[in-house]
Amino acid sequence: MTARGKLVFRLAGAVATAFLASLVLTWVMHDRLTAHDAHKLIDVAFKDVEGAIREKVDRRLVRQAMLFRDRLPELRAHPDWGDRKKSVALLRRVASELKVDELCVVDAKGILTHSADEHDIGFDFTNIKGQAAGFKPLLDVETEIAQPLLPNTRGGDMIKYVGVWLPEGGFVQVACREGSLLYLARSALTGL
Repeated sequence: MTARGKLVFRLAGAVATAFLASLVLTWVMHDRLTAHDAHKLIDVAFKDVEGAIREKVDRRLVRQAMLFRDRLPELRAHPDWGDRKKSVALLRRVASELKVDELCVVDAKGILTHSADEHDIGFDFTNIKGQAAGFKPLLDVETEIAQPLLPNTRGGDMIKYVGVWLPEGGFVQVACREGSLLYLARSALTGL
């Protein structure tokens, strides 16, 4: 082979090598950018789903609180309502029907008068900090409040509370612990 042939062969080899290197580099960069874009898209989608699940769970718990509020006149007329222990048992049955863990009734003065948990009775929402303080506005404003899952002021358990105002003043609360919330989140996810 002549010197010119060797030069053409080397030049062709260099061009082919450069072309292959460029092709590999382009493929690697494209693959990485595609993976990065896919991860960003998945992150955005999960944030949207997370928000949608949270909204569905909050709406469901607000509905449960409103159902409890609507049943309150019937419960107050029940013979067991005036007896502390019997009213606790009555509220536990209603909580089970509504598929929540806790039910509470707070009067217009901010005192928890009835609860599915006997230890909560007498709790004062006007002199408290922490999670419970978030419900003070319900003593003055006709609204609903749905808190995120937070440590309970009294016991430290992780609980999500939802409160709904009462026409005569005060409010009702429903609450779910982590296990119940997981069930609600699963059903919300299935709905999505």
